[in-house]
Amino acid sequence: MIARLRNKAVEQRGRRFANYLKAVLSIIFSWGRERGYMDNNPASGIKDLRRRKGAPEANRPWSDEEREAVLELRPHT
Repeated sequence: MIARLRNKAVEQRGRRFANYLKAVLSIIFSWGRERGYMDNNPASGIKDLRRRKGAPEANRPWSDEEREAVLELRPHT
């Protein structure tokens, strides 16, 4: 059930949100288990979704040319 929920979330909101959703559910289930509301944590065995191979880096470093272009366009005070 948790994996299906995670997979639906990745379709609608993306991989990062899906992994976050799984983590929050795991924390909630752990809380319930510690207090005797649950026998186990159904989210504990579910793996996070990994980034696809070849996907662009989210925050890659700027090249020297990009940095210089931005610095040339900034307003001088």
